[in-house]
Formats: sequence, structure tokens, C-alpha cells
Amino acid sequence: MSGPALSFTELDVLEQVRQFLLAVLPAGVDAIQGQDNRVPEPLVGDYVVMTTMGQVRLSTTVETFSVVSDAGQLALQESTEFKVQLDVHGDNSAANAAAIAMVWRSSWACAFLAGSIVTPLYTDDPLQTPFMNAEEQYETRWTVTIYLQANPVLTMPQDFANELGPVQIYEADQ
Repeated sequence: MSGPALSFTELDVLEQVRQFLLAVLPAGVDAIQGQDNRVPEPLVGDYVVMTTMGQVRLSTTVETFSVVSDAGQLALQESTEFKVQLDVHGDNSAANAAAIAMVWRSSWACAFLAGSIVTPLYTDDPLQTPFMNAEEQYETRWTVTIYLQANPVLTMPQDFANELGPVQIYEADQ
């Protein structure tokens, strides 16, 4: 094993959220990652922009040691809460934002994301938030902030000994 390796990235989390959004929203609504420079708005009328707003540690780090092919390995795992802002754009943004918030709080969302790296926790209520586009025209936008749990594991090399030499006893007063 060479160096530290994280079990998933922020992009992996956003891809799981995107799959959820595409399943919940009407056909034709797209979901894209936010904070990309020099990228125009999608040409579709309704779309969602996903932006990770923060991460909060929910647990103490759990350390697990193991041996893989004569190399030591340390795995560090933390339960983490991710906060993702969803900017819901378009003529149907109010209904789409309401649907996202309603379904995220349901058992359907947990079942849909079962086996993935994310688990839904809760969501804020949708808010109508002003948005001015590149042409300085106001567009309809609603914002929903969702919270989810993911448990990243950081794997690191770990020195260990697989055999010990002879043990000798020495008197303490020598």
C-alpha cells in the first residue's frame, strides 16, 4: 500500500444525491454540481444545482488495524454529516423543491439510497431565494438544504512486526 487513500470523494456523495434527484423529479429535470467556473446555466427550463456547504463530524474516529499482503494497514473511520444546498431553478421550482424536501424525509429515500455511501438525515424547509442570471434578469429559484450521513474511511500504511526476536530479561539494578 503506497499512501493514504480515502474511501470516497465529495463528487461520489454528489453523484448519489444526483441519482436521488433524478428519481424524484419529473423527466427532463437535470441536476448539476455547483461552483464550476465559466459554465453556463443548463438549457433545460428546470434544473437543480448541488453545492456541498459543509461537513460535521458526528463521531469519534474509529481505528482498525489489519495486515494485507505482509503490509500493515490502519483504517480510520468517522461518521460525517454532509450539508448540501440544492438550488432548484425553473418555472416548476416551487413544486420540485417541495417534492425534494418531502421525499428526503421519507422512508422511500432511505430505501432508494440503501447500500450507497449516503443515508438521508433531514432537510430544511424550501425557501424562495432571488436569483439574477448572466443577463441580469431575475429567475425563479427555490433553495432546499439537505443533510445526509456518510462514513468515510481513510486507509493509511501502518508499521507492524510479524515476528519478534528473542526476549531477554535484565535486572532492574544493572
